[in-house]
Amino acid sequence: MLTRTLIKNRRHYISRSYATQSNIYTSLKTRGLLYQHTGQLSDLPSTGTAYVGFDPTARALHIGNLLSIVTLQHLKNAGFGCVALVGGATGRIGDPSGRVKERQLLDVDTISNNASSITDSISNIFKGDLIIEDNYDWLGSTNVIEFMRDVGKSFRVNTMLTKELVKKRIDSGDGMSVTEFIYPLLQSYDYLHLNRKHGVNIQIGGSDQWSNMIDGVDLIRRADEKSAHCITIPLLLDSNGNKLGKSAGTENIWLDKTVTSIYDFYQFFINTTDEEVVRMIYTFTFLEIEEIQSIIAEHEQQPEKRIAQKRLATEITKYVHGQQGLETALMCTDVFYGLKDINSLSKTEFLSFKGIKSRFHTVNLNEGDNKTMSSVLKDLGVLESKKEFKRMCKSGGLVVNTEKMEQDENIMDVGTYYNEFLVVRIGKKNYHILQLIK
Repeated sequence: MLTRTLIKNRRHYISRSYATQSNIYTSLKTRGLLYQHTGQLSDLPSTGTAYVGFDPTARALHIGNLLSIVTLQHLKNAGFGCVALVGGATGRIGDPSGRVKERQLLDVDTISNNASSITDSISNIFKGDLIIEDNYDWLGSTNVIEFMRDVGKSFRVNTMLTKELVKKRIDSGDGMSVTEFIYPLLQSYDYLHLNRKHGVNIQIGGSDQWSNMIDGVDLIRRADEKSAHCITIPLLLDSNGNKLGKSAGTENIWLDKTVTSIYDFYQFFINTTDEEVVRMIYTFTFLEIEEIQSIIAEHEQQPEKRIAQKRLATEITKYVHGQQGLETALMCTDVFYGLKDINSLSKTEFLSFKGIKSRFHTVNLNEGDNKTMSSVLKDLGVLESKKEFKRMCKSGGLVVNTEKMEQDENIMDVGTYYNEFLVVRIGKKNYHILQLIK
């Protein structure tokens, strides 16, 4: 599994000064990033170290995880130390929170690879010094008898049975395995371990984690007679009210550009509704509240210009994928919407489209191949049939490399950019890039 890593990332994305550090929680609440918290708002620590946990049940993080990273970043900018915890050990069990049935367990190698990939992603996104830990480093060697004596004795079964999740699973008839039932003990012990090692005194998590997080606060109090806290973030839900997550069966947007292209990531935020964009520009960006209010006011005057969506997409794409990633997204957008001359593209720019799986296609050609444009486009799923190809040619709606295609011809006879690329436009805005491998 992963070894403990200290990331020294000096690329501070933003510098925020708060009149007092306690104002960080007021700011989080205003942004919609504070849902629940221990005690009163004034009881939360004004200094210390915060941590967020990440479950390695997929090889990439998604935009739901991004809310946790953004919240941790706000605390970093307010002067807190920060720890990211990758669940190399707990990922072998699977967190039952928010699930109606038990997770399908992954093999150890997959979890290890996922943990490594997630670690790289977190270190690339987060700005400022960040400690990254893997709980397999301590849970993997923990003695079972000692764990049950030191940790298990602090938990009461009757209390655990009253948890909403446990009651639902029992009432469903499927029940709950002992493995899932004791998961809160492991998460609580993580908090205790990080408190002892790094002085972590505040945990951040999704609102479905509240019960487990409170267990950790109680364990620290009982074991070491110390005060600790936790705050939760509202869950990111899809249009149907379902949790947007990597294993919940809903379509997702991933933070890894090899899974979700930078262009598709940018377009997700560009295509948010007017109602969604107001919420998202508060939660996902680091813009000052006054500036956000100004952007929203301007947007409401001219919603057709999508001012708020463009600013949201710009800010969050730059945070996750950097300035170069943002420029790639903007370039691809300009090409697909006819705002950039295709003839001006460099070979490197053509290759930037490669991550866009729905728009970039590879065509393998052998000497003497007699592949026609209609057959290639049909095989790629760009067009449904050769009949549609003929119809598009007749109407002038099929353009290849800026030239209208009037009849079918061998793909080898069509001119290419850099002897390699074809640009196909169907209708006004349906662009596809073909890379010919000869």
